[in-house]
Amino acid sequence: MTSFAKRYGSWAVVAGASEGLGEAFARDCARRGLNVAVIARRVELARRLADDIASTAGVQTRAMRADLASRDDLDHIVADLADLDVGLLIYNAAFSVVGPFWNFDVDTHLKEILNDVVKRPQQ
Repeated sequence: MTSFAKRYGSWAVVAGASEGLGEAFARDCARRGLNVAVIARRVELARRLADDIASTAGVQTRAMRADLASRDDLDHIVADLADLDVGLLIYNAAFSVVGPFWNFDVDTHLKEILNDVVKRPQQ
């Protein structure tokens, strides 16, 4: 067991893990010796990532589908993770517009910030 795994427990959960930073976080946790549960709205991407991590890093993985803005989905995730010794949660899920920052008005960006930082965490 690595010192990282001793510090954080045997499982890490990465929400928003289908690609980009979430995928990188999941891979890094596995590289450090943690088993990894990946959560994404697109379950096929989560499964592909979990399978790849399991085969390359030799850790246990779990792939789950959830829209983290949905209270029902959150309840299912909590129940599905109940049997794991989770010591680390990386919450990388957020909604964002795609494209150059300057192509969207300030109200669009403020609405995103309000949803990601204030509304979703309270649901």
